Amino acid sequence: MTVNDPSAPRVARVVDYFSPKQQMAYLVMEFIDTATSADNAPETVADALQWLRRVPAPHDVIIGSVGGGPRHKLFRDSEAPLLFSSKWALQNYMNKVCSRCSRTDSGLRQANKDGFQQRQARFTQSDMDKSHFFIDNNGNMCILDFKTVVILPESFASYTMYASSSPFGKNVARCLGWPPSSNLESMRKAGAILMMLADETLGLDKDGFPRARH
Repeated sequence: MTVNDPSAPRVARVVDYFSPKQQMAYLVMEFIDTATSADNAPETVADALQWLRRVPAPHDVIIGSVGGGPRHKLFRDSEAPLLFSSKWALQNYMNKVCSRCSRTDSGLRQANKDGFQQRQARFTQSDMDKSHFFIDNNGNMCILDFKTVVILPESFASYTMYASSSPFGKNVARCLGWPPSSNLESMRKAGAILMMLADETLGLDKDGFPRARH
């Protein structure tokens, strides 16, 4: 999706993939020479994220990465416990997380009021570690580690930027100027709850319904 678009960030091409004896897989990628850190180029990083935001989601991918499940720092170990089949399933899951906290907490009630399923799903970088961005010898912004580039409701993109504690993430967020999501506080609290749960699925299946007991 970046090949014929001069405004797109550079992404290392996949050169080869092989799995000897089906025991271990190897992915060989293009080597990008003379790369420098993007730590001092927050505006260029912001432009790359804006480009990602404009890319139409594939028709057969609703939530998560292209070919995998949703990764986001909100979840334990940055990986969702379920391969959510729809935005509704994700919404129902988040509502159940929020229900674990006090019902008098207006911040958590806001998650129910402003549903994720009403938010447009977009491509977003779910982990703003500066090691995922660098500049090549021609001054092009490059993005690495595409396993953290996922399709999620806009609230998750906002959470990534506004919940970042690193100076790099904060600088990029200022350059982007995205409005904070009304779900931001409820998502922070939901993230804290998820870190403490023994069963992160909360007894739900990928469609957001109670899992059948056998």
